[in-house]
Amino acid sequence: MQTWGSNTYYNLGNNTNVNSSTPVTVGVSTKWKTVVAGSSGSTWALTSDNRLYAWGNNTNDQLGNGIGGTTSSILQVGSNSNWQTISGDLHGLAIKSDNSLWSWGWNIYGQCGLGSSGGSISTPTLVSSLGNIWISATVGHTWSTALSASGNLYVWGDNTGGILGLGDTAARSTPTLMPNSSWLQVAPG
Repeated sequence: MQTWGSNTYYNLGNNTNVNSSTPVTVGVSTKWKTVVAGSSGSTWALTSDNRLYAWGNNTNDQLGNGIGGTTSSILQVGSNSNWQTISGDLHGLAIKSDNSLWSWGWNIYGQCGLGSSGGSISTPTLVSSLGNIWISATVGHTWSTALSASGNLYVWGDNTGGILGLGDTAARSTPTLMPNSSWLQVAPG
């Protein structure tokens, strides 16, 4: 994998905080399948053997590695090798091969979906209120969305200006069903 650009928070994963205008090689693996760069200077990546890695800014525990503080090199998140999808910014959402949904990071608006708000969650925590039904999940800056296998869309977190689309402006701290079904995909902006 190669990264480039601003490196203020060690988000290039090359053990320096020097910006790079050309691609630099990150880590030793050549089997990366997904990379996600958050606007907060945090980066997550999945390998082809379904291991989750993270590096960069971790001021809100958004890397999910449980150690806090900025991380200048690639570190594996837990020891699991069954991660399927990842989405991240100031918090993270990931789905495992059993279709379970996991969250961590900044939780000021309940965007981790764990039934509470405030503070942060330092390691991946099961979002279990609806079971193992998930096929995709995405994060916005302060909110989250996830799709179930049956085509239902769930939203939660910050709802300023009605961004969750539920007809009100109240924040939600657990996945809340969006009216209508048969959704195919969602992309928070």
